[in-house]
Amino acid sequence: MERTKQGRHGLIAFLIAFAIAMAAFIVPLALTSGDAYGVTAKEKKAEADKLVEKLDALQTEINAKQAEYDAALKAYNDAIAAQKAAEQKIVECEQRIAEIKQQLSDRAVSLYRNGRPSMMDVLLGADSFSDFATNMSMMDKINDHDKALVEECRKAREEAEAARVEAQKQSEEAAKQMEVVKAAKAELQKKASEMKKEIDKLNKEYEELLAEEKAQAEAAKKAEEAAKRRAREQGYAVTDDVIAGNGQFAHPCPGYRMISSTFGWRSFDNSFHKGVDFAAAQGTPIYAAEAGTVIIAGYSSSAGNWVVISHGGGLTTKYMHMATTPYVTKGQQVKKGQNIGVVGTTGYSTGPHLHFQVEIGGEALNPMYYL
Repeated sequence: MERTKQGRHGLIAFLIAFAIAMAAFIVPLALTSGDAYGVTAKEKKAEADKLVEKLDALQTEINAKQAEYDAALKAYNDAIAAQKAAEQKIVECEQRIAEIKQQLSDRAVSLYRNGRPSMMDVLLGADSFSDFATNMSMMDKINDHDKALVEECRKAREEAEAARVEAQKQSEEAAKQMEVVKAAKAELQKKASEMKKEIDKLNKEYEELLAEEKAQAEAAKKAEEAAKRRAREQGYAVTDDVIAGNGQFAHPCPGYRMISSTFGWRSFDNSFHKGVDFAAAQGTPIYAAEAGTVIIAGYSSSAGNWVVISHGGGLTTKYMHMATTPYVTKGQQVKKGQNIGVVGTTGYSTGPHLHFQVEIGGEALNPMYYL
């Protein structure tokens, strides 16, 4: 039964690890865990920058609406001007018609008072038949000219009235278009105003996060230096960054590949061992297997002095039984191969060794798949 259970655990762990390894070729695992354990200043700045891009696009829309409004305003002003010109033309035509009518009325009164020239008057006033014909033609032309003037003025007035009606229609349409564009522009400006406020808020948060991260980095650096100083005082090694091995992860304890306890079911204590124990001398340097964010750096009754690093995407590594206080602090960003502590035998331990554990989404996987 124990062997069957051990085989099932091993198979599940292998399948999960294989899927992760394949995914690593397609989408590289995140090196930091700001998204999982709090937003970083860099992410906040990126968020603000994206919003600025949206604001720029919105401003382009606002500018386009302003251009539409300006065009509608010009059309409105042109229509009003055309309407006024048509109204002036109508007034002039009506005045001209009134003048012609007055002239015709005056002429009729004069003829009435003096008597309309008879055919005999025209005939007797002519020296010859040629003069008679000429006089008759002139009288007809005067009448025709008066009629033509009246007709011309009437047509001009009708055209002016039609132009006025059309201009009024255009001015009304332009006024409506102005209102529509004005409302759309106001809505865009409202969005832009809200967006600017959000950008200001994000920038403020960015500045605060940046200051906080700088303070944390300073504190972490001081804590790391203090831990390393104490380690030196106690005779433990403190080394530079070391990246060893050919796997996805750097070996956390290079040079010490002797495994005192493997991953999987252990019959001697009837338990499932979630990591790999690398037997190493007290004070041997321990290195971060991958870059990430320290989420635990302290002491546990079972793990002793230990460190847990998040690498993003739910992937974490654990380093247990360190001899001294870890060289890193919670929230600190660490590099791949960074010296984070030294081998010891604190916590539940029967001798100096590094318990190295790999988890994804809380599920322990065989660390050897990564080394």
